Order: sequence, then C-alpha cells, then structure tokens
Amino acid sequence: MAFRSVRIALLAFFMAVHAGTATPVAAQIKFEFGDFDKIVVAALQARGFSEITIVANELFQARVEACKDSVRYRFNWRIDGNISDMRKIGTCGAITVEQVRQLLIEAGYGEIEVFDRDDGFVAFACRNGDRMRLIMRADGKITHAKKVGQCQSDLSRGEIAALLRKQGFEAIDFQPSEPREFIVHACLGRAKFEIVLDRQGNIRREVRIGVCEPGIDPAEIPAILAKRGFTRVEVIDDQLPDYVAVGCKDGNRVEVTLNRFGVIVKTQRLGRCARRLSEAEITRILDGRGFQRIMIVEVRNERYTIDACYKRRSLRMVFTVYGDFISENDRGACLSRRVSEILEELERQDVNDAQIYVEGCRGNRRLRYPLDELGDRGEGERIGKC
Repeated sequence: MAFRSVRIALLAFFMAVHAGTATPVAAQIKFEFGDFDKIVVAALQARGFSEITIVANELFQARVEACKDSVRYRFNWRIDGNISDMRKIGTCGAITVEQVRQLLIEAGYGEIEVFDRDDGFVAFACRNGDRMRLIMRADGKITHAKKVGQCQSDLSRGEIAALLRKQGFEAIDFQPSEPREFIVHACLGRAKFEIVLDRQGNIRREVRIGVCEPGIDPAEIPAILAKRGFTRVEVIDDQLPDYVAVGCKDGNRVEVTLNRFGVIVKTQRLGRCARRLSEAEITRILDGRGFQRIMIVEVRNERYTIDACYKRRSLRMVFTVYGDFISENDRGACLSRRVSEILEELERQDVNDAQIYVEGCRGNRRLRYPLDELGDRGEGERIGKC
C-alpha cells in the first residue's frame, strides 16, 4: 500500500463499533495501518471473537480469520463495522488425541496411530492401501501428508462390501477368486460390473459386464423376508435409497434394511415379539380393560375382528392374533336389552316366574322396586340403610 497514513471522517456508528458507544458524534481520526489492525481486533473482540488473524487489509476493509463458539470463520470486516462473506473454515482450540482419531475415521482412514506433540499432532494411518504420515495442527487440520508405505492388513468380505456400498455399488456378489484378491459382481445404477480388488480394498480392475435387473417392488418385501425366516413383517419405509421393514425372527423384533434389489444390508434388534393370543386370551384382555358384550366376529388372515361395547359405544375392532391394534369403527350407541327380552331368555333357560328388581338409595334408605315385563316400576319396599 503506497499510503503510510490515512485521514478519514468516520460516522458515529463506527465509533460505536470501536468504542462500544452509540453516541451520534462525528469524528475525524488519523491512524496508521497498524492502528487499523488494532481497531479491527478490538471491534471483533467486542462481538465475542477470539484468535483473530488479519490475513489482508485494504483501505476500507480487512480480510480476517477468527474463532467464535469453537468454530473458525473467514470473512471481510468493513470499516463501517459490518461483516460479509462469512464462512466456516474449521474448528478452534486444541482437541484431544481421541478427537483427532475420530476426525481421521470420518475422513476414511484406518489403522490409526496418533501422537501428541507441542504444536499439534503427528498421526500414522491407512487409506486406499497407503500408509500415510500426517502432520496436524492443534485444531486437527492436516497441514502435511506423506506416503510412508503400504498398509498390509487384509479386509474381510464384510469390509469390502461396506467399502463398495460407500461408492454406490449394490447387489454385491462375491465370486471365486485367488487368495490375494477379491472378485465381485455388483450393480451401479442399472450397470453391472466385475470388480477386482486386492485384500486392502484397492480396486485393481473394473469392467462393465452387463445390465442389472430392475429393483424389487416394496410390496415384495414381506415375501422376501418370509423366505429368510421372518414373520409379522411390516414395511415402514418404502422409499429408496433403502427400504426399511420390521418383523419377528426367533422371538425377536428386528428392524431390517434392504437395498433396492431386496438384499439385506443391515439388521437391528428392537426387542421381543409378543406370542400369539388365543380367542379366550384376547377376550379376557378386553374384558379387563372395561369392554363389554365382547364377541369375536371373524378370525382371518392372522387377524381378529371383534365387536364390543365401551363406554356405551358399539365398536368393531380389528387386532392381529398377537394383540396388535389395527383399526376401530364406531357403530353407534350400545343399546340396553328390554326387560321382556331378558325374561324370555330366562324362560328358555327353564327359569320360571322370574322377577326383575331395581335397587337404589333415597336419602339413607335402600329401596327395591320390581319391574314388570314392560319395564314399568311396581311399588317399592325398604330393604335396609344406605
């Protein structure tokens, strides 16, 4: 910059940024560029920034890197106090060896060794078959990487499959191969490839060999899982990239993730599966929960259709034979039977000269009233105290 000093009239809002006051007084300040840096640092510190580095300054703005809330940002600070073009560029402050290890795992490294040193870390790790020496700052940013050899550990078939899935391959099928390599047939979109990898997972050859069959219909998932020993299968996510279903196997409730070809790529146990309930058991459960007039209408397709009354409402309910609720339909009010119907039923059961009574309290007296077949009340009698 050709100028050694600059005389600029600044408005009160600039003074507010620098001095922390909003007094509307115009000022005229003469400062060197070193003073300008101090103004920038003071203004940003007032806003909660730390570890402030001025990368470059111009006449009316400075390019700055600074930390706030453990995040490092790069942005332009203008002389009027406004910040523009802010973006995250990393983390702030020193991190632990374990955090460095986690950062390297997320970056795709394996077989990681991390050593602490005064100005940061040095790590040795493997990626793509190469053993790398990594110099890292205290905040975990890699400043230098150098190949120092080959990684010799062999990957398992599961690790190879996971590696290929990360690259977008599906329907992974291992073929017979030599001891020091893997030969895999896999799909990428509709294209089918033969892939040859070494035991460290490096792809040595990739050749297109045909077209893959279209993916499954989600409606096929219950049948696919049934062949693998699952029952009570329910598809809970029928959208790609992966399908998700839950089902029972060996008494366990399991979440199953399948790719678009119906291949299981992940399973997770959710708990135990309930056993099958008999008609008597589900009737007893509903009775214990306050349902009345319980009648099993139909048992079909592993489901119970049941009519019952609950709080004077007539309901038709559907459950699985395992007690899982499926649906409910309110069919209106539950009507009481007429007195004549009750008496006729008793006569069919060889109960003769039956009499129906109603008991209740009036004051502290307990009374009993007979009802005739039309439901009309007869003369009451006192039978005790309430």
